[in-house]
Amino acid sequence: MRLEYVKNYSIGINQSGNSVMVEMEYLPECSKNRYKLRNGVIKKQVRDWMDSLSWIIRALVNSADLKFSPPVKVRIDGVFKDKRATPDLHNLIIPIADAIEDAIEIDDRLYETETGLPQVGEDVKVIVTVSSGGER
Repeated sequence: MRLEYVKNYSIGINQSGNSVMVEMEYLPECSKNRYKLRNGVIKKQVRDWMDSLSWIIRALVNSADLKFSPPVKVRIDGVFKDKRATPDLHNLIIPIADAIEDAIEIDDRLYETETGLPQVGEDVKVIVTVSSGGER
């Protein structure tokens, strides 16, 4: 597992629910159109990226003793070098949801997913926010 993919993270605990935010290195291969080999196996680099995301979310959830309950809200935002390099953020949902499912052990069919508008900037990254209205 390469934690170099993780750029930043935070935990939010408030009355409206719990949240975990992780900033990850953007990996174009994580697109649902490119993350698997022809035989259906997830590419090693993508698996490492997903494992890093899963591991950091699990560590944050456990360290703050957070509890998530369905529906889990997953928001994906991103910052990219220019408009031409901007991916369709919806294409990142499947690998990200699978990584989150490994971390919090709630079936990804019970997620409400949302993507933000991609931003342009020098610090290229994908921002994943997981939140729930469930009790702590």
